[in-house]
Formats: sequence, C-alpha cells, structure tokens
Amino acid sequence: MPSIPRVVLQVGVGLLIVGLLVGGLGVAIQGTDDCQSGYGLTVRRLGPNESATTNGQVAYENLTASEKRVFDEARTGGNSPIYPNDSAFGDVAGKLVTYQGHRYETVEFVADCGSPGVVYIFGGGALTVVGAVVAALGWLFGRFRG
Repeated sequence: MPSIPRVVLQVGVGLLIVGLLVGGLGVAIQGTDDCQSGYGLTVRRLGPNESATTNGQVAYENLTASEKRVFDEARTGGNSPIYPNDSAFGDVAGKLVTYQGHRYETVEFVADCGSPGVVYIFGGGALTVVGAVVAALGWLFGRFRG
C-alpha cells in the first residue's frame, strides 16, 4: 500500500500537470481568437409600406464620402466592417437613407468580444499553484517523516 506522503505528492504532480495543460489551452484559445471589438453599421431595405424606426431622413447624395463608403459596404454586404470607433459613420447611423428610389434603415451595432481564453489561463494557473503546493507538502512530509 502506498504511503500517504507519496499519494499526496502524486496528486500534487497530477494537479500541476493538469493546470499546465489547461493554462496552455487558454493561451492557444486566446492566440487564435480573431474576434474584433468595435462598431459597425447594418443597412436594411424597407418595403414600400414599411415604416422606419430611425430618427431622421437623408438623401444618399447628401452623405459625405466616408458616410457613402460605409453605407455602400453595409448595403451590399448586410453589415459594414467593424471599425474601432463610430466616427466613420458620421451622421448616417440611425437615419433613413433614400438611395435610387429605395429607402434604407441604418442601425449602428457594437461588436464586443470577450476573452474566452482568460478563464482557462487563470484556472490553469490556479491549478498549477495548488498542485505545486500539494506536491511540495507531500514531498516534505515524506522526507521528514521517515
């Protein structure tokens, strides 16, 4: 039958290894996460009898060059790319834009990315520390017991 200090040492080493693996998984997840935080614009074409929930109306011709670019990106792709701030939209967000005889509702959205790997990194770090402490106690108890 194995001694108690040996079992404690083995449990500690096991926790240490699992902690390192979990922490490594967290680093891998964090390193491959390509989510972008920022702001985007959604453009939706309205039907002839559909009412808009926006605050104002503007003709496409009256938009600035950057507002036209963002509007066109969102109109053709469903959403604009993600921008670090909403200054690229100018005043087009939240407006009803008339373009080539059609009405388009624009809505600003916020893309907020979490950090999924952080939980694994901190959890793995905690397991590693606990494992190291338990392994050290098992080794010390076995060393000075006999």
